Amino acid sequence: MNSLLKTINEEIQNFSENNTEIERLKKIVWELESWFDKNQYGTPGYKDWDKKEEEISAVRRRLYQLTGDPYGETREDKAKKKIKPNGLNNHYNHPEDVPIDVYRWIQSNTSLLTADATDAVRWSRIINTRNDERYPRGEITIYRAVEPEYSDSEIREGDWVTTDEKYAIQHNEMYFNGRGEILSMDVDGKDVLVSPTGNYEEAIYAPLDYSIDVNI
Repeated sequence: MNSLLKTINEEIQNFSENNTEIERLKKIVWELESWFDKNQYGTPGYKDWDKKEEEISAVRRRLYQLTGDPYGETREDKAKKKIKPNGLNNHYNHPEDVPIDVYRWIQSNTSLLTADATDAVRWSRIINTRNDERYPRGEITIYRAVEPEYSDSEIREGDWVTTDEKYAIQHNEMYFNGRGEILSMDVDGKDVLVSPTGNYEEAIYAPLDYSIDVNI
């Protein structure tokens, strides 16, 4: 009996130690990914990319050994992430109105090119972007192709847009068979984000007044 209790206690201790290490490694991955976001090409920190890549690869390998996932997520974690939070489809007038759990869910489950179905998704593209690359200050025209039923709408904060009218027309032809409408608006270039996808024909309308910092 003592031998069995000892084995159980050792398993419990190992489980606890592994969980502690998993959480520590997950935090390191998060910190390194944040570092990559802040040290893109052209910044002083970019010279350390290779070293940081080696670090994050080593951490992910260890997480895979412990959990079977390079991010340390269990099947239970992944299942929880897929559950949509209350408020995802609510109407929000300002990025501060969106609950943190909604922002977290969007960050974990929605790609950059997700549909503009909810206010929360649009605001999620704007928050924490005050220092991201933007167009030069001064008036520019942005364009957006929309489906026919949205022809009376306006370009909203967080919408995907373009500064190239021909690109908007091409988008209309490709996705709406030419039956959509091209919206346009004159704005200050400082309120337009250069596309984070690397496609410089695309952009995001992100007024600086709404590009607030949110701790997610």
